[in-house]
Amino acid sequence: MKSGMKKMSAIQFKQALCMELLRCESIVKDTLPAIIKEFDLDDSGGISQVELSDVLAMFQGPNGDPVMLKKECEKVWKEAQQLSMAESSQASVSGERHSGDGLSSEVDIRAAAKACRTSEVPRRFIRLHYTPPLPTDESAEEEADMAKMMFLIVKRQWRQHQHCLTRFFAVCGHKENYLKDQATRFVDEANHQRKVQLFFTITLTLLEHQLLNLKQKCSPAALAADPRTDVEAMFNRIANAIKVLYGHKCLLQDDFTASEIRAASPTGGVVIGKARRLKQDQMSVYNAVQAKIEQYAAQLIGQKYITGIQRWRKQAEKTLSRKHRGLAAT
Repeated sequence: MKSGMKKMSAIQFKQALCMELLRCESIVKDTLPAIIKEFDLDDSGGISQVELSDVLAMFQGPNGDPVMLKKECEKVWKEAQQLSMAESSQASVSGERHSGDGLSSEVDIRAAAKACRTSEVPRRFIRLHYTPPLPTDESAEEEADMAKMMFLIVKRQWRQHQHCLTRFFAVCGHKENYLKDQATRFVDEANHQRKVQLFFTITLTLLEHQLLNLKQKCSPAALAADPRTDVEAMFNRIANAIKVLYGHKCLLQDDFTASEIRAASPTGGVVIGKARRLKQDQMSVYNAVQAKIEQYAAQLIGQKYITGIQRWRKQAEKTLSRKHRGLAAT
């Protein structure tokens, strides 16, 4: 439609009305206790009939009908007394102040809030002053699109790294069964937001376990029990992981650049010596990575070469068979 309004079926309209009713009811339920508590001047945790009358008068405003307000106050107060007595009897609470008719002179704030929810006066006030408008369709669609995008991202990430991540579950001790359960829930979950949350739970648990493991191994008691623990190597792995998390594009590239700057700076032989030793460590890592890359490249080239030879052989066989058929026809 030109005005931007969208048509909906009768069922969709009824569902939208029910959702709006639930939203308004939730706001009334959450807002009323805080408003009523402001009128508890003696901070006793309860509210008297006079204080409740002040609350309803504030809800009605200066232009309300006093006769109708008095009737509404009496009705809400009786309802609040019954609710408060029911709650106190269930919890077996005694020691409240009672008036001559056997009813308490104060009621609990929660009971007063529940009684006020039966009156139209506070409900109308909260709808007018405390209920925010519904979000527009555009923002809702954008949120749905973002949730779907995150769903696809974590699904792709899990598909790529599932075999590696699940192998780490076995070294997480008492967290292993918990991680397996979270992974099963992640695979079966269809809700976009819950699936993203489960992915973050799994990765966060793995990170926390590794940090706590490092902390335990660095304690004096653990080092005394096993002096051969390579704590420096563990710290190096943690530092490298933090670099990647905070945007280091490539450990080798960025570390080599930093080492070259340090080695070229005239800051003394000690710093230059440390930079050179760091570069030697990085070169050993680079050589190990380069060897694996070359091995993988050789395998890939060999596979492509074999595939090309097989394709060429098939084409040659087809050409020869066509020539043989032509000679036989002549």
